[in-house]
Amino acid sequence: MRMIGILISATLSLIGLTSAINHEYPGNSFASVNTAVSQSQRRLQQDPRLIAYVGNWQTCPTTAQTDQYTHLVISFAVTYTWNSAKNVCNTNCDIVSPVLICNNQNDQALVNQWRSQGKKVLLSFGGAGMGGSWAGDVNDCWDYCYGKENHVVSQLDSIVRAQNFDGVDIDYEYFYESAEAQNFLSSITTGLKNTLPVGSIITHAPMEPDSKIGTAYYNILKANAAILDFLMPQYYNGLTRPALDGFASLGLGSERAIDHYDNLVTDMFSGDQSKVVFGFCIDDCNSSSGSGGGSSNSNADKDQASNVVNEIEDTYGCNHGGAFFWVADDDQNGEWSSAVSNALECDPQPTKSPSNIGIPKCVTDDSTIAPTSAPSKGKG
Repeated sequence: MRMIGILISATLSLIGLTSAINHEYPGNSFASVNTAVSQSQRRLQQDPRLIAYVGNWQTCPTTAQTDQYTHLVISFAVTYTWNSAKNVCNTNCDIVSPVLICNNQNDQALVNQWRSQGKKVLLSFGGAGMGGSWAGDVNDCWDYCYGKENHVVSQLDSIVRAQNFDGVDIDYEYFYESAEAQNFLSSITTGLKNTLPVGSIITHAPMEPDSKIGTAYYNILKANAAILDFLMPQYYNGLTRPALDGFASLGLGSERAIDHYDNLVTDMFSGDQSKVVFGFCIDDCNSSSGSGGGSSNSNADKDQASNVVNEIEDTYGCNHGGAFFWVADDDQNGEWSSAVSNALECDPQPTKSPSNIGIPKCVTDDSTIAPTSAPSKGKG
């Protein structure tokens, strides 16, 4: 009788596990339980995020790529028609809709498929094509959106509901010194919180010089920290050089990445490291222009990015915010994301004080890495 009881208990446990997985992953049968568990291992174990930006004019990511991703960010929702000389801005700040997903097509079935696998699919509003603050950029479409905050929020809400997105990312890489620009950034953040469906994700992806403590953009983000589900600073614009210097060392960069990151954790988010997602660029940030001018030398290959992730975990433990990267199209065969995904599989361990971190624990064996360069993110 005791053996029978054990068998019944084990059977009921297995049925319960199967039911839970089928609830999270509609369409999975009992025969595919192992596959579902394997593909969703990070999400179920609550390892840090791995977020991929998807250029909607680029090839759709393959399953080999998306298996590693926890979030996909569709880039971009914009208010212009592309032009090689200068984008043609809509003076009413009307957002082009529906927003294309990838391969220059609106593929709602693909969005639904990703969401059915437990992934979050966000819409990114902005990008470099809306206007950039670096020398030589001529685009200025953000200017036509100032004062039209309610119109922007209403449009984004309609798009999120119509295309079944899980939230909105604000990708603002433009000037923010004026009162109208600051009001715009603050108002659309609070407006989205009050308007989007309950549970929607709200985030920003500022360039790291713009999210440096003391800037007006930093102050806006800090004032709205409770609204932000997480923040995605771009560590590939030249202020820091984590791909070459590592997370905790100073070399080619003007600042250590760890100092910038820790200000966000401790000052902006009151010690909640899970709210800061470290941003990488795979192969699109090697130009001679960018925020602050000059060459940013900021591409990060899979080994460099994995080393930075390891250093973050050495310092903050497993409960950090994870990583994001630009762009899925450069994650060839999922090789970059597979390596970084493995680095993000974190075992709990004691953390060190950021002030005590000196030489990185994990460094690449390749001593011949050539310098890389600046942000072309969002040139779509």
